[in-house]
Amino acid sequence: MKGVIIGWCVFAGVIAFAETTSAANCDRIVLTGHPDYPPIIWTEGKTLDGLPTRIFQKLGQESNLQVQVVNPGSWKNALAAAKSGEADAIAGVIATEDRRRWLELISPAYLENTISVIVPRARSFKFSSREDLIGRKGVVTRGESFGDDLDRFVNERLKVIRTEGSSQAFDTLLAGKADFLIGGTYPALGAAFSKGVGEEMLVLKPALVTSDVFLAFSKESPCRGLAGKFGKRIAEMKSSGEIGHMQQQAMRDWIARRKDK
Repeated sequence: MKGVIIGWCVFAGVIAFAETTSAANCDRIVLTGHPDYPPIIWTEGKTLDGLPTRIFQKLGQESNLQVQVVNPGSWKNALAAAKSGEADAIAGVIATEDRRRWLELISPAYLENTISVIVPRARSFKFSSREDLIGRKGVVTRGESFGDDLDRFVNERLKVIRTEGSSQAFDTLLAGKADFLIGGTYPALGAAFSKGVGEEMLVLKPALVTSDVFLAFSKESPCRGLAGKFGKRIAEMKSSGEIGHMQQQAMRDWIARRKDK
């Protein structure tokens, strides 16, 4: 038993050393994310703003690391950058089996997000479960994931059009080319109100799924060893209510930004 304990301690020490070495090689964090997911995260000129970027910037500042936020142009590009290591981290993903292969999730999740079906009020239909979508045409944002189970259902059972962003998705829906949109409830409504069509949209109940949303490091990044440290701070910030306050402020900032346009 003593040999087993010693062996485990050595193994744990090796892991800790590897993580420390990885973090030591990190001199800045290049962060990317969804450019069109308001009011959680949105495009702000050549960069991004919103709750996840602000959390990451705070954590970087506490670790004396510069966080460079890069607008990828599309969610598909953001995922590709994180997968290749071109970006060190990504601001907000739903965990899937595939993504766990190339992302180091920062746990716990910083946000809980419901995934819903959204339709034009004038073309609503009876809905009680996801099976009611079979035979209708939907629209989703390209690269969007809703968790393994719902992703599988969408890919195997539904007819969907994939667009490059929320704005194009709503254009498709309003043009009658799709009967429904699947997306994060608040971001989808945020996009609808940004286009001036929020009052025309209806969120069908019940929600399809409730998913945890994580910040994550690329496994190709030298900064990935910071995941544990950042996770502890996120847990503290959630417990203290700090993330809740940051979320409210980000929402107010996004609303003010929309009114200025």
